[in-house]
Amino acid sequence: MTDGNAHLSETIKHLDTALAGSVLIPCAHALHHLVHAVGFGSLDAGLIAEASQRLFAVAPRVTELTAGRLTPEEIFFCLGCANAALTTADEARRPWLLAAVAMLEADLRGVYLRNAIATGPQADLAFVIAKTTLSAVYEDRPAIH
Repeated sequence: MTDGNAHLSETIKHLDTALAGSVLIPCAHALHHLVHAVGFGSLDAGLIAEASQRLFAVAPRVTELTAGRLTPEEIFFCLGCANAALTTADEARRPWLLAAVAMLEADLRGVYLRNAIATGPQADLAFVIAKTTLSAVYEDRPAIH
């Protein structure tokens, strides 16, 4: 893709998928494309409005599917940062907004993969994954590193 609007269109497409069915990976893909869209700049106002509406719409679904793994505050904050990155004129702030977006993208991929391993046929891997930092954050005992 060679321009920001193409990436923003992909963002919208992946958010639509996240709203209709599978959530975590499509949302992660959407955030990936959003970061690239903002990097290219010169974004269409209509596409920004569509992406913004979908970012807020997908937040409750992401929160539900990451319960116990990511806090609702983190999800809403990072999706809000995604929205702000699309419209901010503050060049010094934009990289930090995008950093929050990229962190949520990575966290969503991590939760998805941990869930896949935990529900798969490899009990030893599931046990180790269950004890790693991301999934142990909300437990009372320390994580195994």
